[in-house]
Amino acid sequence: GPEPVVAAYSDFFSAWRAAFNWMLTVCPTNRIAWTPDPGEIAARGQFHEASGRTDEAIADYEAAIASGLRRSSLLVRLGNCYRSHGNSKKAEAAYRDAIALDHHNGRAYNNLAYLLAERSEHLDEAVSLARQAMLLEPTNPLAIDTLGFALYQQGNYKEASEVLERARARARWSPVAAQTEIGLHLAWAHVKAGSSHLAKEVLADILRIDPSAEIPPELRKQAGAE
Repeated sequence: GPEPVVAAYSDFFSAWRAAFNWMLTVCPTNRIAWTPDPGEIAARGQFHEASGRTDEAIADYEAAIASGLRRSSLLVRLGNCYRSHGNSKKAEAAYRDAIALDHHNGRAYNNLAYLLAERSEHLDEAVSLARQAMLLEPTNPLAIDTLGFALYQQGNYKEASEVLERARARARWSPVAAQTEIGLHLAWAHVKAGSSHLAKEVLADILRIDPSAEIPPELRKQAGAE
């Protein structure tokens, strides 16, 4: 309840429910006066990651994992940090470990698929991984976008544009940056599929949403938007 009470152990254990009882410790990371457990180290890593200090985040995530906290979600976070550092090989290894631990982690499938697609490597596998991510998270516009991007990298421009149109429709309530990225992927797919007029419409819509969006000059030219 809202007020603390005293209860016998027998009463406590019969009434206790995990959903209604928890403890939160808040402490500046530079003033931790105890030996943190693996969960606390991982939580500190999330703080560092959110603060943009990926070196510290990687160190904490690695330490937590080495201490036995091998969670799929934690490995995805580690992979994301490695990817932001440009270390795609370690990012790939972390994503693959995440999938091995949890075959239902859609984010792991998605991130590995996108990583392979942006490197233009193992594109058949990238498409397969992206489809699995979509099965696990069918309403996630980023998962749909990843499949479209992988198909684009594979040279299947028509199917890519169809998939990316679905991603764009799903992303109406997503952050502007996500809408812009999906829109640019779609515009390129339309250009490569020979539908420059559709690409021009997509670019106009991007600029309507975000007038400051950076449109690659080559894309503007090929879409006839100059």
